[in-house]
Amino acid sequence: MTDGEGGLPPVSGTPASTPPPGPPLGPGARPWKPTPVEARRAPSRPGAWLGVLLGVVALGSCAVGGAVLFGALGAVGGGGAGPGGRVVAREVSGSGRERIAVVPVRGMIASGGGMVLSAVVTAQEVREYLKQAAEDASVRAVVLEVESPGGEVTACDLIHGDVKRLRTESRKPVVAYLEGVAASGGYYISAPADRIIAYPTTVTGSIGVILQFLNLSGAAEKWGVSRVTVASGAHKDVGDMFRPFTDEDRRIFLPLVEDMHERFVDVVASGRERAGLTREEAAALADGRPMTATAAKDAKLVDKLGTFDDAVAEARRLAGISEATVIRYGRVSLFGGLLGARAPDPPAASAALAALQGLATPRAFYLFTR
Repeated sequence: MTDGEGGLPPVSGTPASTPPPGPPLGPGARPWKPTPVEARRAPSRPGAWLGVLLGVVALGSCAVGGAVLFGALGAVGGGGAGPGGRVVAREVSGSGRERIAVVPVRGMIASGGGMVLSAVVTAQEVREYLKQAAEDASVRAVVLEVESPGGEVTACDLIHGDVKRLRTESRKPVVAYLEGVAASGGYYISAPADRIIAYPTTVTGSIGVILQFLNLSGAAEKWGVSRVTVASGAHKDVGDMFRPFTDEDRRIFLPLVEDMHERFVDVVASGRERAGLTREEAAALADGRPMTATAAKDAKLVDKLGTFDDAVAEARRLAGISEATVIRYGRVSLFGGLLGARAPDPPAASAALAALQGLATPRAFYLFTR
């Protein structure tokens, strides 16, 4: 529709240059012009304090906080190849009826929800790949392809358990192939494999636990923001982002971290026992240090250095087969595999609040932070 025949579409949404409604101008009346104040006036923004807090989050959050942000938004938004997708197997190389299945673990490992970025992979997704490999009679061995700095403790432990069961119950050998960064939780899920092969430039190790969360008490005090909490016990609100973190809070959290750390040491010692690594040696390595592939091999954390093809050859050898078709698991969406198909985005305010809550929730990670 146009403003008169041959005219241009009407312009709307410009209150600063349009006179307010009223009677027509009389003789000698001056046309209306916006005053400097009216011209500069911005619409009111309720909840400005939330914007301040989110600004603090954006400026001050660390690598772990950013990772939790992706996970929190994923749980709300459900984009990408989420849990609703169908597992598919794509042929990569080789030939024959026997198969070597490649299970990719690429990105930070999160517990649940969908994925917002390819930098986040869920435990559910990886476990479904492992389940598919266990149930497929034509799959004779698995290559666990790890490019991950680790992630949430429980997510890593769930994958670790499935890798272990694949070996012991399904009797299918597993070769872990470490590429790029395969550290902390990335190594945790690899430890039970029959063989661990690392690319020569891989960064691995970083055996340990880190617990991080945001504390906004200083910013809240500065901007006059507070939250009223009614709790059933003296420590029910431990870690609350709106109150200072105390030495007593640290004493409460420390046993949790130490317990998860001991579990990590047990996992490494048990998984690498076949390589001659003792628990005492595993404990000595579990100080969080990142390691080169060569150093990890010298420390018995890695069996040998090699490429992806070397990992596939090792998997064939362990399975006792001379040739095999290499397949790689992936997903197609419920929308027929169309790229970019995704559920509607949530309201921006809801996503922001969910992200803020995720960043402020104390979580333990098997994670290599840089």
